[in-house]
Amino acid sequence: AGQISVTIPGQFSMTFNKTEEIREWQKKIVLLISGAKTYPAKARSEKIEGEVQVRFTLDRFGAILSAEVAQSSGSDVLDRAAVQTVEQLEKMSTPPNYLNGEQFTLIIPLRYSFR
Repeated sequence: AGQISVTIPGQFSMTFNKTEEIREWQKKIVLLISGAKTYPAKARSEKIEGEVQVRFTLDRFGAILSAEVAQSSGSDVLDRAAVQTVEQLEKMSTPPNYLNGEQFTLIIPLRYSFR
């Protein structure tokens, strides 16, 4: 599913184990979103391809607070589908306890292509 970036304010040095735990948390989120993604029928019939970067914010418990297009694919159909994919999940994996903050903003690329 590509790279995922996370903005976590106030996090400085972390042990390898903590870094690994964050990677595992991110991986769970990527797999959850990838599993929920569907190719919009209109985009499929018109052979529209592209990658949408979706920015979304989670609360401390993994509930999705907001989702938006961070970088457009150039297709409204794909952009809307990507945001809806994230919004429909409502809840993600809970962030590791040692991460400070009440909200966590992540950006994930969703690729739509025919292979």
